[in-house]
Amino acid sequence: MHTDFWSLAYQTLSTVSSPAQLRGQMVKLYCQCLGHKKFILFSITPNNHELTAYPESPETFASMGLDIQYKHIRSSLESSLLDFTKTESYVLLPLFLRNEAIGGLLLSRLEPKTQNSLILLNKIFSNFIDKLELQKSNALLAEKLDKAQLQLETIKKIAQAVTHVGDIRQLLSLVLKTALDLVQGGRGFIMLQNEQTGQMEVRVASGLPNPLAAELINTGKLVMAPLPQNEGIQGRVLQSGKAVLLQRQQGEFEEILGMDRGANSIMCVPLMVKSKAFGVLYIGNETHLDPFTQNELDVLTILSAYVSSAVDQARLYTLATTDELTGLYTRRFFTAKLAEESRRAERYKRSLTLLIIDIDHFKNVNDTFGHETGDHVLKSVALTLRTLLRQNIDTAVRMGGEEFAVLLPETPLQGGYTVAERIRSQVEAHKYSFRNEVYQVTISIGLTAYPENQTKIEELLNLADQALYQAKAEGRNKVVSFPLLRD
Repeated sequence: MHTDFWSLAYQTLSTVSSPAQLRGQMVKLYCQCLGHKKFILFSITPNNHELTAYPESPETFASMGLDIQYKHIRSSLESSLLDFTKTESYVLLPLFLRNEAIGGLLLSRLEPKTQNSLILLNKIFSNFIDKLELQKSNALLAEKLDKAQLQLETIKKIAQAVTHVGDIRQLLSLVLKTALDLVQGGRGFIMLQNEQTGQMEVRVASGLPNPLAAELINTGKLVMAPLPQNEGIQGRVLQSGKAVLLQRQQGEFEEILGMDRGANSIMCVPLMVKSKAFGVLYIGNETHLDPFTQNELDVLTILSAYVSSAVDQARLYTLATTDELTGLYTRRFFTAKLAEESRRAERYKRSLTLLIIDIDHFKNVNDTFGHETGDHVLKSVALTLRTLLRQNIDTAVRMGGEEFAVLLPETPLQGGYTVAERIRSQVEAHKYSFRNEVYQVTISIGLTAYPENQTKIEELLNLADQALYQAKAEGRNKVVSFPLLRD
């Protein structure tokens, strides 16, 4: 073989950047070396050791006059690392990657001179295969490093962002979305431990079998039944404070809101403050994707460490400002919120409507059906308010006992009256059921608005109270406004 051929071989292979290009150049060079002699270039599939031939198909062995099967080739490669194997009917030259046979060249007759050239050519090919594999490994490593850097930057950004989010649901939704994006998860939820009962409560969710259920949970319009703190994967993580990665093939999946259906792996990491877990972050992926690995679990653990403090602070703030029974804001929060919204309305000349709501004859409900039924009514009315009001804009408050208040920013008196009437009619139409008892309740509503009341904004609460008293005096189950409006 001329020296020019070897120079050409090196120059040709130096431009190769992919396995497909390498295979094409190898076929060309083999053709130049062998002339018109038939040959088969083949590779070994790593997982099952099957052989794939190029450019011929396995059936063409017979057309070459070779009495050989794939198992004979595989046996020859696995039994020896010789550079050259020859029998009476065929010649086999293997290709190596780090001293492991990955394929080779198969042909029938061979002259000694050509044989030596082919052995050298295969060594050249093996060197370039090693080079391509190294380039591929380096590229994968660089990709992993870039991905890890991006993930870390994302976690740092989210850690800064959550410190400015006061609403617990908004904050948890932001954390869950970030977690799903970071590890390419298809479903997930965040559970927090109830301080009073110790049970685990789903606060936000994504990817539930029923998308509407997730939306209702995230807006507080649907409350899932709490789960025991010492059961299931969430209980294990909460009690141990250690992250868990489960694979479907390991048979360790557990039913939680149907979240494991269609997932091939799940991760659950604790939310912790001062070495004590107060919640968990759960993420699952899809069956058509690769299972989660320790890398993804480490990413979630880092995210949890960054955001846990902010989540805990928001959780404690929510406990301090939220009525335990109804989940609405407390009167103390209302006082501050009314002052804030009043200043904004007055400064920017915007409308602000205030509703005061009272459940009619609530004492009779307690006396007739018991205080548990009365609590159920309070929670049901609160849920009606959350359902009908604008999320993150309007504010619903339990003032105490059976009295509620609603703040409607950017809403004039007529708009507020429409909202109030909608609330009143829906409560009236609802049939409450509790412990096999079915009953109905009604509410009275008084409202006023700035600037329609033509008085100081500080008088909003007093005027709304007066309107409520008038609604009760006129027979209850009605809406009265100040100034007076009618349907």
